[in-house]
Amino acid sequence: MTPMRRYATKLLLAWSPDPVTNSRRRAVTEERILTLSAVSPSAALRKADALGRRAELHYVSGHRLTYVGVLQLLELDEATRADEVWWEFKRRSTDRAKLRRLLPPLETLSAGTTCA
Repeated sequence: MTPMRRYATKLLLAWSPDPVTNSRRRAVTEERILTLSAVSPSAALRKADALGRRAELHYVSGHRLTYVGVLQLLELDEATRADEVWWEFKRRSTDRAKLRRLLPPLETLSAGTTCA
């Protein structure tokens, strides 16, 4: 039996119409990161796609959250810590002050009310 491997996926979902402005021209999008287990990268991609389709919502008001697709799929191999679920590499300035400006104020984080 092939052992299960850990993966993380970033899914893209979009609201239509925009739940705040009711605009159909510009959508509020959601990037959702999930972890999953699968026997291979192709099986992980199929699973991620199924998770995205199951995340779709349809309301009586006409608002819909629709699954657009998989933005990224990472294998969380043996070198990945148990509490790690995502990482991205980007080239940026080495100036610490510039790097700190990339960080949002704690109160603007989704969990900011419990962090500040």
